[in-house]
Amino acid sequence: MNTKVSTVEGTQGGKQQTIQALADSGASASIISWDLAKNINMIMYEKGDATLKDASHKHMDVSGKGEIIVQEDHGLPHKIQVLVSKDLGKDELVVGLEDLKDLNILHKGFPKTLPEWRRDANVQYNIMRGDQWYEHKEV
Repeated sequence: MNTKVSTVEGTQGGKQQTIQALADSGASASIISWDLAKNINMIMYEKGDATLKDASHKHMDVSGKGEIIVQEDHGLPHKIQVLVSKDLGKDELVVGLEDLKDLNILHKGFPKTLPEWRRDANVQYNIMRGDQWYEHKEV
């Protein structure tokens, strides 16, 4: 997703950069690359007890944490907390599940279906053709 990334308002020397962020519904946290954090002059804090594992359960570097402002095309600016990792590429940002919900990219109940797309239990079956279909009904 085409995304503007910048430091939190009021940060001196903050910069803005437009990148292609990765929307990752499998990520429990949002992660910014070390290089991108430096490029936008993000204030970095101690990582505390934060740890990261990739999809293969291998440990990833966590160099710190901080806050950034992200703005998707035609979206509103939104402040998110990020972990900083040297294991990501130069200008990479991974937007995790909860931030995707807060940005309204995914609905708040994800992975539940949206109420307007839930199916009623009324299944129609045509015995002659052997097919079935669902009648769409708003909930």
